Amino acid sequence: MKKLMVNAVLIIVSFGSLFSSPGDLLLTLTGHNKEVHDVKFFPNGNYCISTSQDSTARLWNLKTGVSEWTMIGHNNDVTSVSISYDNKYALTTSMDRTVKYWDLTKRSLIYTFTDHTDAVWDCDISPDGVYALTGGNWYDSIRYWDLVKGICLQLILERRSPVYGIRWERNNQPRMITGSYDWGHVCYWNTQSWNKIWDSGDLQGQINDVDISPSGEYVLSVSYASAVNDRVTRCWRTSNGNVEWSFVAHNPSNTTAARFSPSGNEFLTSGEDNVARYWNFSTRTQLLLLNSHTDAINEIDISKDSHYALTASKDKTVKYWALDNYTSFNDNKSASHIPTKSFTASPNPFSSRLSVSLPSSGAVYSITGRLIMKLPKGNHSLDTSKWREGVYIVKAGKECKKVVKVE
Repeated sequence: MKKLMVNAVLIIVSFGSLFSSPGDLLLTLTGHNKEVHDVKFFPNGNYCISTSQDSTARLWNLKTGVSEWTMIGHNNDVTSVSISYDNKYALTTSMDRTVKYWDLTKRSLIYTFTDHTDAVWDCDISPDGVYALTGGNWYDSIRYWDLVKGICLQLILERRSPVYGIRWERNNQPRMITGSYDWGHVCYWNTQSWNKIWDSGDLQGQINDVDISPSGEYVLSVSYASAVNDRVTRCWRTSNGNVEWSFVAHNPSNTTAARFSPSGNEFLTSGEDNVARYWNFSTRTQLLLLNSHTDAINEIDISKDSHYALTASKDKTVKYWALDNYTSFNDNKSASHIPTKSFTASPNPFSSRLSVSLPSSGAVYSITGRLIMKLPKGNHSLDTSKWREGVYIVKAGKECKKVVKVE
């Protein structure tokens, strides 16, 4: 049973076995004072890093919603971020023409690379953490870096066109995929010879983003309508460069980004219609609609366990979403399948408060398992106006209720 009260701040949901539901908004991360360009999960899923037009990157704790480190050093838009697979290092790119390499353990800057002669748009750290790729502007489009030695090893000119999307292949093959601005070329490369394996040719619309499937079999590209009306998301076969399928994911708006799930069975897209959409890869059937932003979504990411998504928006926020029924709540097994009969948790329709009546001591938790507060037996009126997360669990004994906050 689900009950929505008009003008209420919270929705109380009775539930069965698990706490989070697909599409739940779990956190809204606020701190940037201009639009957010990019966001990436740490591989361990506990943290993320966002980049912004405000010239900073921020490291966020996804258990608490707190920004633990503001990465200061760029003097123009920070356009992208990539995080090493061991969770220890990050790379950021900027319109200030620099690339910065950060130590996430010591929370300090290691290198500033100044080889690019114009804005840098995208980056990706290799799976082994030793090398990196960056996508730059017109006459400085692709650079290949040794992160251990701190040097640029190679400059590759891609049709003298800005490269907005660049990704390593993840299955230990010497391959990369790029997406460029000038008439929208998608290119698949051998990163030993630096020769193209295939080139899509002119697609008319600029390529705003690319991603490669975990198996290495497929590539997603997103065309952004500029001079022509091409808003198409395409899937390419890496074996021959043929289009497997294509569709318009956010019609009539531009699609801004696309990301494969770790299984490759789903993918996520975002658009200038302020929403993200989660799709079945084979059928292009929409599985979820993530709808809470008030302006266009610039970038997206999916956690390595496929349970969560992040969206970065022009509305200056990052939002953290549930993609399935998984929860990291510590006492999930003891709470599952037990109906909530012995206590009540109800919203006050006139203020940001939650009324709770407990027959024994209890507690309120975030959906990620963070303890919000302990509660003694009795009646309580809780101020929820400063609660960061979008979903909460009220628990007493082995009984629980999920509380969904309405923004």
